Amino acid sequence: MYKHLNETRWFGLIGIVSAIVTLTSCGTPATDSQDLVLKLMQQRECSGCDLGAVNLPDTNLAGVNLSGANLAGANLAGANLSNAKLDDADLSGADLTGADVSGVDLSKANTEGAKLP
Repeated sequence: MYKHLNETRWFGLIGIVSAIVTLTSCGTPATDSQDLVLKLMQQRECSGCDLGAVNLPDTNLAGVNLSGANLAGANLAGANLSNAKLDDADLSGADLTGADVSGVDLSKANTEGAKLP
């Protein structure tokens, strides 16, 4: 029984250390991404921003300017993107399932492999 408890503690410790290493090693990009998302939400503009793999499901992004932005692999499922500017944006592999893209011209965006509404 004691051996099982020690093994459980050991695996728990390994998990915690792995999480700390992961967070530490990617701290700068995550912070940069968070800063860009904050800019987007406050100024409603982030043209040319690198928001690859950002997680913004069910977010109100109506009318935002994301022209030329990298949104490759982004989770935008259920987001309100109505009247957003996405000219030359990279949406490759992005999830736009259930997103409102009314008034958006996606013909000028890279949607290769994207899940479109």
